Amino acid sequence: VTKSGVTVTATVTGQDPTFEKVTDAQGKAVIPITFNGASAGIRTIAYKASNVINLTAEIKLPLLTSVVKTVLTVPTDKNTTSGLFPLTAPTSNSTGAWTYTGSPATFATVDARTGSVTPTEVAGTTTITATQAETQKYKSVTSTANLDIALTSTVVNQLLAYPFNYDTTSGSFLPSQEPASDSTGIWTYTSDKPTIATVDGSSGRVTPKGVAGTVKITATLPATTKYARISTSKDLVIYYQAPVYQGGKNIDSAPFDLLTRPASKSTIPWKYTSLNTDIATVDATTGKVTLKKVVGAVTIRATQLPTVSSEGAFEKIESEVTVVIAGLPVVVSPAWVLLNTYTDSSPYTPTAPMSNSIGAWTSTSLNTDIASVNSPTGRITPLVVGTVTIRATQAATLRHVQKVITADLRIYKTYQVGEAGPGGGTVFYVAPTPQTWGRYLEAAPTDFQETIPGVPCFNLPAQYQSYCWASPEARASIQSAKVSFGVGYVPCTTTDAIGTGKANTDKILVCPDEYGFERPASRANKYFTSTAGAGQWFLPSKDELNEWSKYARQNTQSRTALEPGSGFVADKYWSSSVQSQGQDWRGNIQGRAGYQDLSNGSLGTDTGSDNAYVRPVRAF
Repeated sequence: VTKSGVTVTATVTGQDPTFEKVTDAQGKAVIPITFNGASAGIRTIAYKASNVINLTAEIKLPLLTSVVKTVLTVPTDKNTTSGLFPLTAPTSNSTGAWTYTGSPATFATVDARTGSVTPTEVAGTTTITATQAETQKYKSVTSTANLDIALTSTVVNQLLAYPFNYDTTSGSFLPSQEPASDSTGIWTYTSDKPTIATVDGSSGRVTPKGVAGTVKITATLPATTKYARISTSKDLVIYYQAPVYQGGKNIDSAPFDLLTRPASKSTIPWKYTSLNTDIATVDATTGKVTLKKVVGAVTIRATQLPTVSSEGAFEKIESEVTVVIAGLPVVVSPAWVLLNTYTDSSPYTPTAPMSNSIGAWTSTSLNTDIASVNSPTGRITPLVVGTVTIRATQAATLRHVQKVITADLRIYKTYQVGEAGPGGGTVFYVAPTPQTWGRYLEAAPTDFQETIPGVPCFNLPAQYQSYCWASPEARASIQSAKVSFGVGYVPCTTTDAIGTGKANTDKILVCPDEYGFERPASRANKYFTSTAGAGQWFLPSKDELNEWSKYARQNTQSRTALEPGSGFVADKYWSSSVQSQGQDWRGNIQGRAGYQDLSNGSLGTDTGSDNAYVRPVRAF
């Protein structure tokens, strides 16, 4: 400008601020200019000096070179079955987008946008190239890395196996189990000692060559484009004859010898050792086994040391045979029976089964929705009506095997006196606790119906009227004092107690009836309802009839008047209880049938000449 003190300004197109400088004594002004913005290209600079000069100049700004800060990184542990995996992207001082390529694509493909890699299941090396696009400020840049896709290690899913107990006299044999893997290669087989046994390379069939010893059979799977090579092997001991012991031994078995002794061409004696001396010992020379009275399995090893003879060189042979020593069988006696119970019954602990073992019993409910069981104690808690199976297990001991038995327990609905029973009758007696015969007694809804009630005694001759009841004792033979049923002689006796009416009825039914009329017991037995068939009903015993009489009066005392509308007739009803009163005029034992008169509740007996009603009852 040639003048000092002149202010010179410079402006750059497209950016602020204005750059200023005052000229020095020589009239010069040096103005530093900083170019803002990311784009390259031509910029125009305008210079002005007040009242002195105006001019413009152009300057071209070039693209900058990108600097890669971190290079493209690929993993080193990938193989043909790795599946999709990401790369570690490179970074630079540019903001350009990265894209990816891979070559060759034979071994892996690359997603151009994300850089994710997918192996093609063929092993090899692919070069991955990452390219960053050019921006307005920076040039394009690349980063490369070599990705190695290795063969996948082959896993043997099924091992090679051969059958046991082969000897030099055996014919050739195939594997009992061929090896298997995920690879599609073909297995081949080799023998490390073909003088002992050869093997077919394709099938694995082994052929003993007549020499005892140990041979290793190796199965090899070659590498494929996807999987690596792998081998698996099996050692086979070829005997001339393996030792054999007879099975079926238990802890009480006497000492026993070999059933078949081991043998080979070698003349070296065999020696025997027990590998489980707590179970049994063995005589080292003879192989005789002596048991220790303990359940288990004992393995006996027969060993023949190596030798060289005119027959050839013999390797050491070890042959093992295992004998299972069983416990004694458990005998449960008597049979385990569970007493039926009811939904309102308290939990109870049944008597544990009895057996010849001392093992502890535990119990389990197989129907936990019906009843639960405390396993150690066996305590049963009824839950709902139904049948539950209880499984009892007696633990094995040193002498006895484990024993498992089951028993069914029926859980019945709880009834009250006066309720309708399941057979269609009316409940008239409830036992305080479940009994062997049940817990409840129900009376049929009606008497046994007939034109003439009771036994039709009027049809009999007058001299036979005293036998109308058909007492079983009255049919006894003079010669034997027992009643013939066609298959021997069984006494026909009856009792009075509650719970014996069914047994009384059954006994009376099989007593011969020489007069041909139908007894009250038969009438009761033939009775049926829609829910309880014939054979379930019976003639009540004396005490059962008395409980029924109490119910009919709605009173705990039997000798009261019959309640009106009770559904019973104010007359005599037969029971199945019989009393003996000595011999009649024919020499036969004469019986008297028990009855109860519902008109006044009185109990009595009769020879059977009277007519009486029959009201069947049923126990459940």
